[in-house]
Amino acid sequence: MDHGRVRQVGTPQQVYEQPVDQFVANFIGRCNLVPGRLEAPGAFRAGAQLLPCATAATPPRASGELALMVRPDRIRIAEAGAPGLPARVKLGTYLGGTTEWHFETEVGPVSVAQPSVPARGAPAIGERVSLQWSAEHALPLPADATAS
Repeated sequence: MDHGRVRQVGTPQQVYEQPVDQFVANFIGRCNLVPGRLEAPGAFRAGAQLLPCATAATPPRASGELALMVRPDRIRIAEAGAPGLPARVKLGTYLGGTTEWHFETEVGPVSVAQPSVPARGAPAIGERVSLQWSAEHALPLPADATAS
């Protein structure tokens, strides 16, 4: 609901996993929104980066402003040089069972939430890494799916 207007109807899981637009994605949970355009099925262009995205996602008004939505808990941190979005660690916040990481990238800030005991060890502030996600967890979304 936004200013008395229903934006999306569905189960909590449907709305969280398949939001219809950027407003709904932000409303129902934390997310990263990277502006850009859908270049081809499964390929989202953000600056010089070609990022993987869900191929089944066919956002309404695909010619309008889009952002790639990826939830922080769906992103993996990999070694620098690995396939993915190059990033630099800006901040890490230990929250018990989870650590929230904040990264600087050429396409803007990106947040990652992962278990506090990562398999490869915690990256250091300033360290260069690569951020990875499965294409099905990256959705190209319009700013407003209800706009005419």
